[in-house]
Amino acid sequence: MRAILKTGGRTLEQIAGDSIRDPQQMNLSVEDAQIVKNYLDAWDGVYVFLNDDGYLEGWDGDFYNVAKAKEALYLMHQDPVFGLYVDDRLGFEKDWAEGEFQPDAGIMFRPDEYIIDTETPKEKYKRLRETYPQAKVINEISGNDAAGVSNVEITNCHIKEYVFQDGHFLFKDMARNYVDALVWHNEERTIHEYEQARKDAWEIVNGLKWQIGIFLELKTEV
Repeated sequence: MRAILKTGGRTLEQIAGDSIRDPQQMNLSVEDAQIVKNYLDAWDGVYVFLNDDGYLEGWDGDFYNVAKAKEALYLMHQDPVFGLYVDDRLGFEKDWAEGEFQPDAGIMFRPDEYIIDTETPKEKYKRLRETYPQAKVINEISGNDAAGVSNVEITNCHIKEYVFQDGHFLFKDMARNYVDALVWHNEERTIHEYEQARKDAWEIVNGLKWQIGIFLELKTEV
């Protein structure tokens, strides 16, 4: 199910109290409660996909939403006992970019921590236009400007970081694929040479002039 997380705004006392009443949690210290508060506040407002039991299955791919989910996951890994990236932002960023980070399978949200997302594509388009008025609106199928959408039906809507290069759209959420394409695989390379080649390729890809665009799938109304 599509849902919007509503996890923010709790006090440290509320979080510590919840841990005492929950038999699956340990009693949290003030320091531990602060870590939990940090990632709960970060998850707040994220558009996610949950199974029927409230377990996280993924999140909406809009660039701002991915950034929020990414930050929340990093903050979850600041736990001094179980965290894999404690004070290691660079390591987390590298693993995320290379697709080597995998979120824990057991991230669950209670029914009072989310609401069902009932937003239609047209409503989403209106929200994105109000939030990102500078974003260009593009018909994802034809690649043409789609700012005037009054006479068509919007069947899907996403906001992405992109560049238009050599007649093609490149999307930042596919950056790793572009890096792979730039790094020529040669078995004679040393590990150091290969890692340097990937570093150079990332600099090229990250250095592209990324823009924000609202991409629509449209169907002409009859």
